[in-house]
Amino acid sequence: MCLCYLHDIKVFSETFEDHITRVRTVLECIQEAGLVLNSEECLFGAREVEILGHLVSLNCDRQDPDKIKAVSNFPTPKNMHDVRSFLRLCSYFRRFIKGFYYQAEPLQLLLKGAVKFHCGPKEVEAFNNLKKDLFLIQYWEFTTKILLQKFTWMPLGMVL
Repeated sequence: MCLCYLHDIKVFSETFEDHITRVRTVLECIQEAGLVLNSEECLFGAREVEILGHLVSLNCDRQDPDKIKAVSNFPTPKNMHDVRSFLRLCSYFRRFIKGFYYQAEPLQLLLKGAVKFHCGPKEVEAFNNLKKDLFLIQYWEFTTKILLQKFTWMPLGMVL
């Protein structure tokens, strides 16, 4: 009937009538619990919803454009904080990048406590390759095997 994660509730349905019934049930549960929703953050009857950084619709799953923009605009790391931030962003998609560990290794080595920070050619190459791989991913095995199999019948959605 719905998916809950942190502060999001995703309600999905096959038909509009079923969607109205499910939304009503979810809203009644929220009201009974004494919770209040922010109407500015609610979205009803959506044909595409964001789920953990993926934009999922009836026919496909694609990267969130904000995530793509964050990766493509990420500047070359100048210190350990920059490297750590970039690797955190990349790690979200690590399961979709073949050999992620090996590609990220030159950057990971910069985070070792005893190593002095030096972003040389190997590190810049690793950084650029990860950016390229993250940017080029269009469809993921995760999506094909999990999200689309489970939600191909999801013509309507809601975000609370």
